[in-house]
Amino acid sequence: MMPVLLCGSPDETSVREALFPALSRYGGVFFVGRGCVVQSGSPAGYLLCESSEIPDIGLPHGILVIKDKIVQTKPASVPDDFLCVMASHNKSVAKLLHGCRVTAVSCGTDPKDTLSLAGLESGCADVSLQRNLVTAGGNMQEPRDFHVEFSKPRSPEQILLVSAVLLLSDIDPENGYVI
Repeated sequence: MMPVLLCGSPDETSVREALFPALSRYGGVFFVGRGCVVQSGSPAGYLLCESSEIPDIGLPHGILVIKDKIVQTKPASVPDDFLCVMASHNKSVAKLLHGCRVTAVSCGTDPKDTLSLAGLESGCADVSLQRNLVTAGGNMQEPRDFHVEFSKPRSPEQILLVSAVLLLSDIDPENGYVI
């Protein structure tokens, strides 16, 4: 089971609203957070935990997704084999992760970002993987564009962050994604 930790303000729900159904579609998910525990899809290939801060992590590997709004009251300690997904405009995340040796996957519009939008229409987008990316399973994803269909309207941030999680968890983008 792939642990996915979603960290940031509980008032910011847009990432969870896109990530939960995508993980359900691509492997099933147990969700823990916001005072509930639910399962969608069977068997569950993902454990999605939502927290307002980066918790003390006692797992050897996983994916850490950091929302735009996060207030960390203690230093973050993230295991080396965790992969961190974040919006590139979120400069406070770099400060939070200073000293951690995690692989950071930046999502945004800068040519230096790992993932960027190559095209956006009302019901779909083309996402560009702009550099080599080693997945949680140790596989190499090479730069390429892939197609993403929307199950409902999605923001650029939702598209990029969810696509990054799917890529990192070895979901092949060859046939595109539906999020």
